[in-house]
Amino acid sequence: MFCKTLGISTKRVNTALTKLRGNQLLDKRGKLQGSKDYVSAERVNEVIEHMKKVPKYTPHYRREENSSSEILPLYIAISKRYAQYRPETSKSVGY
Repeated sequence: MFCKTLGISTKRVNTALTKLRGNQLLDKRGKLQGSKDYVSAERVNEVIEHMKKVPKYTPHYRREENSSSEILPLYIAISKRYAQYRPETSKSVGY
């Protein structure tokens, strides 16, 4: 029932369970230097610094005293964020 509901094969489930048991579920995308998806630590830090500048707010359902959750406003689209990020980094990276 599980596989039919999700539309996946039992092989896919078995592979996922094998990786889970062997602690092999680490996401390695963007980590291998020289691959097309490689992201340098400098670039990651640039993105983090840019996102720190974006105004955030605490959602109403997380306003407990011990909660530090903050989210971006819904009106800020990813495309708008990228358009603001790109000119900021194009000077240092050379786009």
